[in-house]
Amino acid sequence: MKHILSSPEAGAYIGKSESTMRQSKTAKSKRRPAAQEGLSMRPPRQPSQYPREFRRQRQVERICQTPRLVAELLAEIGRHYGLAVDIDRRLERYSRLNPELLHALGADRFPPPPLRAVR
Repeated sequence: MKHILSSPEAGAYIGKSESTMRQSKTAKSKRRPAAQEGLSMRPPRQPSQYPREFRRQRQVERICQTPRLVAELLAEIGRHYGLAVDIDRRLERYSRLNPELLHALGADRFPPPPLRAVR
């Protein structure tokens, strides 16, 4: 069974037996935690998924006002995960979308946040 990997480190496990994987994980546990190295491997815990998604949407709206920031972010992700070719292919596909059609369909903006009743 093939898996889509989200990090190059995960790719090291393809083709290894479970015992080899356990040994590799044990050896890695001796390394300093990423937080001590100044890198956080996990996002901060959130009470639910929605606040994270909503915050991400607002952040995307802010950085999309400056195209250079978007380009830098995509280049950084491409370098970090070895996805530059995939990102370039997807950018090409997205750049062919018709902005007028997206606007007419309402697909050019995020949906509004849900309203909550206050009693």
